[in-house]
Formats: sequence, C-alpha cells, structure tokens
Amino acid sequence: MPSAQLKAPVSASNAAVDGFIASEPQLTTPGRPSFQSTPASTVRRLLLSLTAVSAFSGVFGIAPAVAAGAADALQATQISSLDSKAEAKLLEDAGSCGKLVRLAPGTEGQGIHLSIHGLGAAPADMEPLTQIAEKNGQATATFAYNTLHCDHRQNTQALASELTGWLAEHPGEKITVETHSMGGRMILGAIYHLQKAGEMPAQAIRLNMVAPPLAGFGLFNLCLAMPGPVARLIPGAAATRDMASLSGAQKQLDELQLPGNVKTTIYYGNDDGWIDYTTSGAARMASKLEAQVYYLAGPGHYEMVDAVARATPDQLSPTPLEYLPKARVERDPTQ
Repeated sequence: MPSAQLKAPVSASNAAVDGFIASEPQLTTPGRPSFQSTPASTVRRLLLSLTAVSAFSGVFGIAPAVAAGAADALQATQISSLDSKAEAKLLEDAGSCGKLVRLAPGTEGQGIHLSIHGLGAAPADMEPLTQIAEKNGQATATFAYNTLHCDHRQNTQALASELTGWLAEHPGEKITVETHSMGGRMILGAIYHLQKAGEMPAQAIRLNMVAPPLAGFGLFNLCLAMPGPVARLIPGAAATRDMASLSGAQKQLDELQLPGNVKTTIYYGNDDGWIDYTTSGAARMASKLEAQVYYLAGPGHYEMVDAVARATPDQLSPTPLEYLPKARVERDPTQ
C-alpha cells in the first residue's frame, strides 16, 4: 500500500468475536502458542480460557520484564529498539502503566502519527506502519503499555493522559492513530476518558485499526470469575479478562460514541485465527463506529500489520472474503 494511511476513508470497525465460542478455531500462527477447544465442563472451559490468556498475551514467549542491559538497548528515536524487554524496562523506570514514546520529530504541518501494539506484542511490531508515517513527514510516537499486570482502565487512562500532553506539543495538527489487535480497544478507551474529561481534540483524526477485537471474546467471560486484583497478579490475565464480551471494559466500548472528527477504518485478514469478522459483534461494532472495512487475503493475526503496510489498493477488498479459519472448522472440527 502506498501509505499506511490509505487514501480510502479510514474507519474503525469491530473485529470482535462474539461467535468465538461457536467456531473456536485452532491457532496455527508459527511461533505463537496454539490451542484447540474441546467439549468440556465449566471447570475445564475455565482452564481453557486461562490457557487462552497465556496464548493470546504471548506470556510463554515474553522474556523477563527486567533484563540486564534493557535500558542500554532502548533508543528513544527508533521504534525497532522497543521490544518487550525494553518496553517493560521503560515502564518500570517511569513507574507507570503506560508511556508515550516520541520517535521521529516530523515536519510541521504534516500531521502526527501514533501507533499502539496489541496484547502479546511490543511497540517494535508496529514499525512497518510507523516507517511509512515517518517517510510522509509525520511526527511519530508509539504507546508503550503494560499488558502483563495493568488492566484496561489503567492502560487507557495512562494513554489519555499521555496523549493530552503530546497533542499540546502539536496544536491543530491532523492526527493518525494506527493500532493492532487490542491496541484498538486502547485508543477507544482513551477517547472515552478524553470525552468524559472534556479534553477530546477537535482536529481531524484518522483511526486505522488492524484486526481489532472490539466486540470482545465470549470465551474469556470465564475469566470474569477472577477478581481484578487476582487477575493483575497473573501475567496477561487482567488485560485478557477485560476483553471478555461481558466485561466492564466491553460495556464502556459499547457505550462510546465517536465524535464527527474521527474517521475510522478496519482491516481484517481472512486467515486470522483470532478475529472472526463474520460474527454479529463485528458487524455491530463496525456499524456503530461508522467504519470503512477492508479485507486482505492471506495474513494471519500476527502478520496483519506488515500485510496492511505492504498492501496495494487493489489488494484491499471492500467486500468480505471467505473466512478461512471458520471454513476449516466447518469442514473438519478437529482441525
């Protein structure tokens, strides 16, 4: 794609999975934990949901939060340096659940660009989209936040606060926000807090969401049995718990009304084992957010950022493609 900010209108739709329990596809993304659902009692399904917490958050693959030399590896002007260890060190030093990291200064008048990664990922994973923004002369920043032990409220409040300060440095500049997966829930939560505080910016905002689970996951409702303080002790559990379709965080997103200056686009991959865009929840949230929705053939969940950054306009389908993970489940429930 010529630019991460496609020339088509950008809208945020919900790539949520209301029907996740019904389809429950097996995750087959290379390098990521996978699970396959099986008929089970409530207790066994709760254990499955906790396994999903670990799988979705990537806990098994995340290095210890505090590692020797992490601070030395951090280059504030290069997003590629912000891997999971550097992000954790940055947040530990800041004593915060979330911190906006300024990247390229950009050229005045070209706008500003914010990237927000998803659960089980790191700011560095947003580099393909950030690079395009930098080439376009935009001032860039990325949001580092704690997906292991902070919850939706803590992370989105931190983002709202950090965003207010950054926007004050760039008055009147048009804003582009690009997110992956749970990052979409982060920015909408921050908008909710900004509106409540009467601090919502009035300039044009382009919101591009890549594979966002905005309607939540029915499977994770089992995690709501865990009290919030307990969930925050389990790496990734609090953030995943807040993605349950019956969670308080989901209720907040359901109540959100985007102002007219926010234009949203959603990108789905038809081989994304996490995000089933054929569900009623996905359609409901896309309609609610008045999102323009595009579909890409081929990429899985963790390949979507790079796929969107590379996509040409002719590769973006405005009509839904066959959702392959669901089709595989329908053909062979054991696969």
